[in-house]
Amino acid sequence: MIRRESFFKFLIAPPPGWTGIVVVLGVGVMGNLVAGLISLWSGDSAWQLGAWTLSILVFLVLAWVIYSTWRREEPKVLVSEDEQPAKYRGLIVLVGTGRPGEDPFSQSAWTAIEYHMMSRGQGAGLELCWLVASGGEKGSLPIAQKLKEKCEALSVRAHTAVVEDAFSVQACYEVVQRIYEENVPAAGLSEQEVIADITGGTSPMSAGMALACGDRRPMQYMYGRKKGVASVPRQMGFAAQVRRGQ
Repeated sequence: MIRRESFFKFLIAPPPGWTGIVVVLGVGVMGNLVAGLISLWSGDSAWQLGAWTLSILVFLVLAWVIYSTWRREEPKVLVSEDEQPAKYRGLIVLVGTGRPGEDPFSQSAWTAIEYHMMSRGQGAGLELCWLVASGGEKGSLPIAQKLKEKCEALSVRAHTAVVEDAFSVQACYEVVQRIYEENVPAAGLSEQEVIADITGGTSPMSAGMALACGDRRPMQYMYGRKKGVASVPRQMGFAAQVRRGQ
């Protein structure tokens, strides 16, 4: 993640450690060098002072641009590896409408998909994905379609399923239940090879998916998704905790 510092903050609080020392010394050295060159070119003290000040400002701006552009800060991971799910072959994920103008691929649904596509030596990796979207004029189906296209471009089979009433727990429960009872076996997968992500969608949709999973089907929740914190899934379950990757 690239972190951009404000120019004002950069001036009043130089970067810590060796970076700050180099910046401060660099400003001093460059200032003396520029002042010496200007004094050779012109004897006009007023013009000399203005040019020297401008040159220092230009150097500071340049240092700020380079520092804020290239400095990288790794986001914090607040979910331990023991709490993270294995890589599942199948994923059922809720897709929300997102914020106005938000990139669909910055949503938790896509982050969840990417997580299971990445191999960490814990499983075969994602092969099949069901995108559960809300219907209606303002529903999330158009976003789910975009995610579906991206999945297929990355060789992950994807299907969309629509919950017509996004505020009905029962409606989402029935859609997810049908996926587990009909679509999962038809795809040659067992229920324990498929994990459900309850993060996106409305709260009633999350509740409906959780009820469909019960205490025997793996679930996860995307934790994080804020500045400085990585968006990472956490395995979930009821009292009869589902074993990871089984």
